Amino acid sequence: ETRTRAGPCMASAPQRHGQVVLIDNFDSYTHNLAALIYTVTGEEPLVLSNTDKEGYEQALASPSGVLCVVLSPGPGRPQRDEDVGLCREIIADGSIPTLGVCLGYQAMALAHGLPVSHSPYGPVHGQVQVVRHTGSHDLFANIPQEGFLATRYHSLSVCHEDGSTPDFPDSMLKLAWTDDGVIMAIAHRTLPLWGVQFHPESVCTDHGHTLIANFHKMAVAFAGTEGLGTRVLNSSALPTATTTPQQDQQQQQQHTAMGASCEAAGPAGPAGHGGVGGGLRVVSRSVHACVDAERVYRHLFRDDEWSYWLDTARVQAETGRFSFMGGSDGPLCYRLSYDVASGIVTESRRGKESVSHHTKLLPMLKERLNDAKCDGDGLPFAFCGGFVGYLGYEMKQDCVDMRGKRNRYESDDADAQLMFSDRFLAFDHLEGRCYAVALCDDSTEGSARMWLHSSHHLLTTLSPPS
Repeated sequence: ETRTRAGPCMASAPQRHGQVVLIDNFDSYTHNLAALIYTVTGEEPLVLSNTDKEGYEQALASPSGVLCVVLSPGPGRPQRDEDVGLCREIIADGSIPTLGVCLGYQAMALAHGLPVSHSPYGPVHGQVQVVRHTGSHDLFANIPQEGFLATRYHSLSVCHEDGSTPDFPDSMLKLAWTDDGVIMAIAHRTLPLWGVQFHPESVCTDHGHTLIANFHKMAVAFAGTEGLGTRVLNSSALPTATTTPQQDQQQQQQHTAMGASCEAAGPAGPAGHGGVGGGLRVVSRSVHACVDAERVYRHLFRDDEWSYWLDTARVQAETGRFSFMGGSDGPLCYRLSYDVASGIVTESRRGKESVSHHTKLLPMLKERLNDAKCDGDGLPFAFCGGFVGYLGYEMKQDCVDMRGKRNRYESDDADAQLMFSDRFLAFDHLEGRCYAVALCDDSTEGSARMWLHSSHHLLTTLSPPS
């Protein structure tokens, strides 16, 4: 279960009307959405995972009650209980003002008689398009009716399996749409339920702040007439929708492709290709000192063009406890650059000629990560070396069914770029300890231990006197 609160940012003066609860559907944009809610309301929303029914019940029963609920974006399908979790019950209850975003919107549409299927124009990821609205609903007050720019991240939409636009049941309203007819916002006629397909929290969405402010204003007005949500959640949700066998098969294929991506980018064991031999092991040393990470980076990695610094923004026991930084001076280090259109992975290492591989990146990463495994030497964090870098939006061509289409846009930069990091520093901000960690095999263990010794000496030197 996850119970966190969003980080601070600039906001207007607080208006205390009850808690805003943000249900996290395990999406990377949840805390961006939380930050936007904070700028509008002046108070941090209570962020609960979609599996945390107990936490939501406690929020309902608290003295402040629940003013409104926002259902976050997320992966998966609204037809699957495991993907939407608690959202289905909140929508079915329908007594507390609720705004669904992306997956939350789709779950709301499905629960009230609208079909959700693959979007007729294929998946969109980070595309900015014009959205128009009816001009007659308070959710879009002070937002240009003739069109505003909104950012879209979705492969499903409110439509039939053949891509056609459905007739709306009497209980539902269509509020907004794109120029090609994809529905972008809905509302229930009698219940305080609203949903948007686009992402209001995106930096490229115009008037996202206004939309959230409009929702909050409607929730406050509703609380004034109906009272805050303070009772126990009605657990009798609407009947669970099911997917067709064809949808299940297609979704499984997408999950398999994305699973390779997650496994490659996560804290898995390091690889045994590209000159990295099998039988790798982790060696480490630590120093208990409050070392200034920025000062360390300037000393060790400032002039290394391949260096990285994964810095935490907020120190907490469960999340944000560790920061990591590293460079390219290790003997096992190399870099992979990928061009989706050509299907070529370029492997580079210092002092040697680049090698081109005609293969897709994700299967290659999976193979290299699976080739050599090692444990974390008792370290308190999961990352023990491996690939660090980015996967660009263009990677969607390798991850989802593009229905024969190619990426609309091409980047001048690599579509993906990762470095195999075999030496790095980890900062434990909670315990005030810094770790020097190296991956090595029999031929590199001696140099790895020398690096640990010199890193330990530097960290001790840079530590403030006790």
